[in-house]
Amino acid sequence: MMKDALKQYIMDRVAYPNKEELDEVLELFQLKIFSERRIFKRPFATGSHVGFVQEGSREDDALQR
Repeated sequence: MMKDALKQYIMDRVAYPNKEELDEVLELFQLKIFSERRIFKRPFATGSHVGFVQEGSREDDALQR
């Protein structure tokens, strides 16, 4: 499901996406599930990974408190 959402995101923003290139990009991502309230990136920290959050957000968490 996560890759389907990412694929749709890319297709919505790239005119005439190349299928082979799109598949290569999608293969770079792997699904990781984080528990609620777990910090997966410290604010203003740099790293060597790119993330794509499909569900939830920090704002959602703040509204529930």
